[in-house]
Amino acid sequence: MSNDTPGGGDRRTMVIVTGAGRSGTSSVAGALKQLGFHVPLPEVQGNQANPRGHFEPRWVVNFHARLLAAADVFLMDARPEALDKATEVGARPRIRAELKAWVDEAFVHPRLVIKDPRAFWFRDLWVDAAQSAGADLRFITMLRHPAESVDSRLTHYMKDQDPARRAAQGTTHLAGWINATLANERTSRPYRRAFVQYPELIQDWRTTMRMVQDTLDLRYDGPITDGEHHPIDDFIDPALYRVKATWEDLALPVWLRDQGEDVWQALAEGSDPTRQSPTATARLDELAGRYDASHAECAAVAADDINAAVRRARRETRKQVAAEHKKAQAEEAERKAAEQKRVAAEEIARREAQEPSRQRRRATTTSASAGGRGDVPKALVTAGLRSARRVVRRSRKVAHLARERWRAE
Repeated sequence: MSNDTPGGGDRRTMVIVTGAGRSGTSSVAGALKQLGFHVPLPEVQGNQANPRGHFEPRWVVNFHARLLAAADVFLMDARPEALDKATEVGARPRIRAELKAWVDEAFVHPRLVIKDPRAFWFRDLWVDAAQSAGADLRFITMLRHPAESVDSRLTHYMKDQDPARRAAQGTTHLAGWINATLANERTSRPYRRAFVQYPELIQDWRTTMRMVQDTLDLRYDGPITDGEHHPIDDFIDPALYRVKATWEDLALPVWLRDQGEDVWQALAEGSDPTRQSPTATARLDELAGRYDASHAECAAVAADDINAAVRRARRETRKQVAAEHKKAQAEEAERKAAEQKRVAAEEIARREAQEPSRQRRRATTTSASAGGRGDVPKALVTAGLRSARRVVRRSRKVAHLARERWRAE
């Protein structure tokens, strides 16, 4: 398969944008679109949480959501085994064939940007599809300080919840940020990638997007010129950088907060993952091992709560199944009664429809009896009457003779 467009020269390139939720993935994907990359249609429309648009292909979002549901994995899943579960689903031949077919059709433009924070869970799947389409594959991971990421999610998705609920969910978000960020970094090591810090993109998009261009060897529609107005100036507004929380603004476990800060430092300050520094990768692997151990300890501490929740869920499931079964039985009984009523009504209607025919047959029979064979019954009646009269006369005569004899004696 040729990597060139029909017009010549532009090699097929696919840039996949991922990162933790609320980390600026929409901003960098929108910038790439302004610089000449194509978002496969239809796009996910903007909403209150992201009014300027998501720049996500609707098909990809639905595809990833379906795969995560099959793997029982969440977008920011805190379980260390979540990556293996997602990878197992993504390795299914039917799933691979489905994505390959979509990617091949999506290349109506030689340069694609595929943005979905869920994409890193299925990196091998995308690598396989890009290779099948003959496309150069690049990865951009957006980075945002975990305190800001957690606070942004709480602000947009849980602002009306009570403080205790928000605090618990904040802990879950932070654990998910640590696990997902480490998994994202680890799975992207073999490939050409760039890490972009959200504040840097917002404050100076030109410098940031030049870095992305150089790091990933991308072609833009024209140079990024300082001092000249660009449509991205109207798209990326520094005022969008509203949530600037710190650890002190959040009620989080200290040990988990410390691990989140260590992961952030290892990615954003202590090393540059784009250089594949052995020291940096070793540090990140060490942090991943520490998080896995902490997660196992937390699971052990919460085992009784977890088991109790499982039992409650089973009881509720049994109740729900029993209720649904009872409802189904009632509906079946109602259906049978309705069916019997319908059959009875049809039988009555059938008989009523046949009644005129019966009446016509009876009328015909009566008419026939009064016709050609009607004289026979009348003659018999006449003969009977005559016989009766003769019997009466004979009886009278016998009686008269008897009286005469009696008088004579």
